[in-house]
Amino acid sequence: MAHPAEQQNIVDTHLHILQPSRFRYHWLEPESALDRDFHLNEISGAMHTQNVIGGILIEATNTSQEIDWLLALCAHEPFYKGIIGWIDLEDADIAMQIDRFAQSGHFKGVRLNWLDSRPNPKRLDAAMRAVQQHRLVVEVLARFVHLPEIVTFMRSHPDVMFVLDHLGGAAINEAGLEAWRAAMQWLANLPNVTIKISGYGNSAVATLRAYVCIALQTVGSQCLMFGSNWPMFLGTSTYTDLVEHARAAVADWDHATRAAFFHDTAKTIYGLGTGF
Repeated sequence: MAHPAEQQNIVDTHLHILQPSRFRYHWLEPESALDRDFHLNEISGAMHTQNVIGGILIEATNTSQEIDWLLALCAHEPFYKGIIGWIDLEDADIAMQIDRFAQSGHFKGVRLNWLDSRPNPKRLDAAMRAVQQHRLVVEVLARFVHLPEIVTFMRSHPDVMFVLDHLGGAAINEAGLEAWRAAMQWLANLPNVTIKISGYGNSAVATLRAYVCIALQTVGSQCLMFGSNWPMFLGTSTYTDLVEHARAAVADWDHATRAAFFHDTAKTIYGLGTGF
């Protein structure tokens, strides 16, 4: 692992601020470790130690009411650089909804849930036009089995920037490595797709390294970026563990490649400005 003095600044592109007292989370198990309000000050010390200088807030509720609250957080806390919000992208008034939220510079894009097959993805076309008009990002939460149809959809919208969350839903284990290598070939010629290395939990460093190295060799450093997925991994890892895990996985990369992974690509994808 690099010496602390050599550590790059990090933009954590995948943070959830869970608030069960405020919102209903359809996926949240009652009385589980995640069934409480979370605040980023819980990990502010670890972030400072790890040179995390900014974060992107990601929706968790499947309701657009969360967006206004997340935008208000950004307005009062400079650390938050932007949000990815959830809207029903098949709503008849989707363009109007996106127009409204896009008035805020902190609104960076929308979440597209592809956890189930979408037999008629053309229902998303109006949303994609609105996203493209405002130069927003579409973050795809996928199951790995659906990647072929997702790739087809992304190819059909070449002017929209997509971010594939959590390595496209890949199982980060040795058994899934060849399937991941094949998936990278589908994504190799898609200049409008960035892969987020997130959601890897407590997988072995050597296994994570194998996945990210295949991705690097196939799509290049400008198409990869880091996200922690805090606090979803609590119970298996700490925030420091997750960041150091990622640092160890890319420790052999040169400085510029690691800088792209931890900071520069996020700055470009989310339009974080020249002063950041």
